[in-house]
Amino acid sequence: MNYIFDFGNVLVRFDPYLIMAHFAPEGCDDARMRRAADVIFDRKYWDALDRGTVTEEEILPEIKSRIPAEFHETAWTVLTHWYEVLPELPGMRDYVRKLKEEGHKLYLLSNISVRFEEHYREVPELKSLLGMFDGIVCTGKLHMVKPSPEIFAYIIEKYGLKRSECRFTDDNADNVNAAEKAGIRSDLFTGCPMLKPREAWDVYDIDRIPTGRLMYRAEPSAEGDLHVVVHLGLFDREGRMLIQRRQLNKSGFPGLWDVTLGGSTTAGETSQESVRRELFEELGLDIDFTGVRPYFTMNFPRGFDDYYLMDAPEGLDPKSLRLQEAEVMDVRFETEEKILSMIDDGTFVPYHKSVIMMMFENRVRFGAHTEKPI
Repeated sequence: MNYIFDFGNVLVRFDPYLIMAHFAPEGCDDARMRRAADVIFDRKYWDALDRGTVTEEEILPEIKSRIPAEFHETAWTVLTHWYEVLPELPGMRDYVRKLKEEGHKLYLLSNISVRFEEHYREVPELKSLLGMFDGIVCTGKLHMVKPSPEIFAYIIEKYGLKRSECRFTDDNADNVNAAEKAGIRSDLFTGCPMLKPREAWDVYDIDRIPTGRLMYRAEPSAEGDLHVVVHLGLFDREGRMLIQRRQLNKSGFPGLWDVTLGGSTTAGETSQESVRRELFEELGLDIDFTGVRPYFTMNFPRGFDDYYLMDAPEGLDPKSLRLQEAEVMDVRFETEEKILSMIDDGTFVPYHKSVIMMMFENRVRFGAHTEKPI
């Protein structure tokens, strides 16, 4: 597997106020320092640095015109030495080392300045951390940045990678979504995977027979190891599907709308138990799926995806649902036509449209034929 990491707030903590406090004049007023930091770290300057369209020397005069004189020297020091004082995020060095020892390839893809690319090796901690990486792409000299599709195409081509064998991690939801749309499996960073509880899944073989082994979310799995995923479409009497908007901190497609629910079957669960648990956890609805079979199952590279279709409880008001705050931002009913248009405009998880159409078409029937078998 090829692991592609962002830099700031994934490997190290990038906090403008902490950086500013390190370089600010001793004894300066904290409120004044923070106001100066807001100017020095104004994204209009840093985005331009990341894109390589300006230099630190070029933006300094304007910054100095916007801050008190007591911070003029600090501004230049911050612009030219900020990367020297970045604390590593807990567990990430060990996690990177673990992946390296397991034989995976490591790559960095960061919106970051030319100065960083040319000088980070002068910082011993950064030199040793990034020295474990097999390839590093900094955007400053390329004049293109995430979330543009071009930057993902660039790293794939530069290192001869296969998109299906890559996993990208970033703290920015737009970048995660862009990578997913580029065919790269992606995670929104919410902390070191080694420091989180491990979610275990049963491993199945190609014939969907349990192997007796386990695999874990966000961890590498052996070739041929498969797991079970479930999706659900609930429909009202008008034929509209209940859809949910994923939270911004979700790993994969954060902030986008999705079908009623989707999730992985955890170790020891049946497919039916999984869809019931997910529905109760995310929307507060308790529906017994005992004896209910999925309307169809789709194979995907890492497993089996069971799709359940069901009528929503009579008179269900989406506003009455108890949403799992950590997972779901909002819910509403939408038509097939509207969902397909949302896929087009990038506000819905990019399913193949035929999958959405199949969910709507098959909600009122079971099986593939128009007549009952003899």
